[in-house]
Amino acid sequence: RILVPCLCTAAENSPNVSSLKVATFVSHEDMLPCIRTIAALIESICPEMELSCIVLDGARGGGQKNGNIHLTHVAQLGEGSQFIEDADLVISVNCVTRQSSIGESLSVLRSCMKEGAFLLLLEPSCTLLIPLVLFLFDGQQCPVYDGQQRACGPLCDDMAWVKQLANAGLETVSQKSDNFVFTLYLCKKIQSNPKTLQDIYS
Repeated sequence: RILVPCLCTAAENSPNVSSLKVATFVSHEDMLPCIRTIAALIESICPEMELSCIVLDGARGGGQKNGNIHLTHVAQLGEGSQFIEDADLVISVNCVTRQSSIGESLSVLRSCMKEGAFLLLLEPSCTLLIPLVLFLFDGQQCPVYDGQQRACGPLCDDMAWVKQLANAGLETVSQKSDNFVFTLYLCKKIQSNPKTLQDIYS
């Protein structure tokens, strides 16, 4: 119920409606069934689709094919960006919070997108104690270097996420929580403001 309207909005308003280039980022390969479900939903909206999946599990390797998904394994989010460019839609599932810097990670995702493209970001939001407990007992997270920008230990609340997204040049179009652990953010890449002379020489 949450995902379908967001996918429809992203697909119907993307710069290239007839043929979508989709990139997904997931934290481990066990999430591939979820990605296949998302792929099926997208194909029902736009049959012409190129789908790449970056798996952040530490095992480096590219060029694999899993069904209709191009699969690449990397250790860090930044490594995955070299395999993706000019995507119409980027989907990131439970990856950004695990990185040492949320701002830098969102900038990496933005760099994979063409102008006007959409980002679907699914992350834990600290509105309850449960997400924090689950996160702390998960050994996959990286050391946190931007703790002052996170609202609840290693996690962000909804307000912090929207602010971080805006700082990375991503406008939040819609957001929806499952009222348990995760919040889904639908964002659009906005054109960066050109630097002024004061910005350049300051």
